[in-house]
Amino acid sequence: MHFILLLYSITAFLIINTKQDCRKLCCQNQTPLDTSSAALKTWTLEPSSNAQHGPAIPSATEGTFTEDEEGAPRSSDHHYGDLTFFELGLGACGKDYSGQDETATVVALSHLLMGELSNNNPFCGKGVIIKVGGREVKAVVQDKCQACGINDIDVSQKVFREVFGSLALGRGKVEWWLED
Repeated sequence: MHFILLLYSITAFLIINTKQDCRKLCCQNQTPLDTSSAALKTWTLEPSSNAQHGPAIPSATEGTFTEDEEGAPRSSDHHYGDLTFFELGLGACGKDYSGQDETATVVALSHLLMGELSNNNPFCGKGVIIKVGGREVKAVVQDKCQACGINDIDVSQKVFREVFGSLALGRGKVEWWLED
């Protein structure tokens, strides 16, 4: 019995120390992540193709956002992220879409992309094209998504149904871009 306890103690000690040593080794050369909205705004995903491994898959590459003549951000870069839906209400762009879940074509961009500005945000009113397979659906930026990653978008139930056919999926991968 004492042998088993001793063996268990030694095993536990080795596991704990190995994990700590691995953390030290893997994390010692890392630099802190820059989470400023300016740094995050430069990342988009673009498809890459590797003939040895099949069809195109998303991979992270750097893109840029520019401003048009009116000062509103625009991007011809395509983004790849999650699409979710939400219950509409008063949006960050100042319009109230309460009760219009099945009729309004509203999209909420990530707060990481839109930044802190709400009502007069230059993204407000911009058209967004959402694509899955061969299907493209248009929506308009009217809100900000606090829970979204930088390339994720949240849409009205109407838009989600148009993209995926029903709400059953709840979350799906899409390609999207801002209209110029």
